[in-house]
Amino acid sequence: MKIRTNFVTNSSSSSFIVNVGVRLKDGKVIKYEAFAEDDGGGVDYGEIMVDGDIFNRVAEADSLNDLITILEQSVSYNYADEDEFVTSDHRFDPKDFELYKGIKKKSYTKEDYMEAEFGFKKTNDDLDDGRSVPFSKGIVIFDKEIRKKASDLDDIQSVIVESTCTASGEFFERDKFPGLDWDGSGNEAVCVSTREMDLKTQEIKKETKSKWD
Repeated sequence: MKIRTNFVTNSSSSSFIVNVGVRLKDGKVIKYEAFAEDDGGGVDYGEIMVDGDIFNRVAEADSLNDLITILEQSVSYNYADEDEFVTSDHRFDPKDFELYKGIKKKSYTKEDYMEAEFGFKKTNDDLDDGRSVPFSKGIVIFDKEIRKKASDLDDIQSVIVESTCTASGEFFERDKFPGLDWDGSGNEAVCVSTREMDLKTQEIKKETKSKWD
């Protein structure tokens, strides 16, 4: 699955967020949020990609550590400039465990990132430094939480990959919003696609929800 965040040159806008995580046997969901870096004008500025074979790789994991590593490395980010997409493949860097080891937040979302960038609260590690990616903090928190709540692979019920696409304006991409046509209101359209694979049966359940917000 490839999710690209396109440049915006008209009155419409769009953004993409991916959540990757697990459902524990007790029903608790632990996940991290992946998103493209902002271009300084409120527009996602790059492309987020989830490995197309993520569930095949998950099915072959033989330990909790293997599973966690697969999930943390399953999302990649390509930075974009005004002329072309840079093809370098940025993934979570294990060095970030040391960089963000003191983080005490329970999550790190796009809203946190936007607040840091546009609320003038950012620190040097809030933005992409060419080695890391904007969602590195979220992965560090995810890693801590899952290892705290699960001791082995048997504690994991399923793996979840959820992609959310939002768009507003007349020119939103209709193929990303099944059953929706622009209502002329300028409101925001939201499409959420969820895939969840049961680790025991390897059955994958798919669900897509679209709405005008």
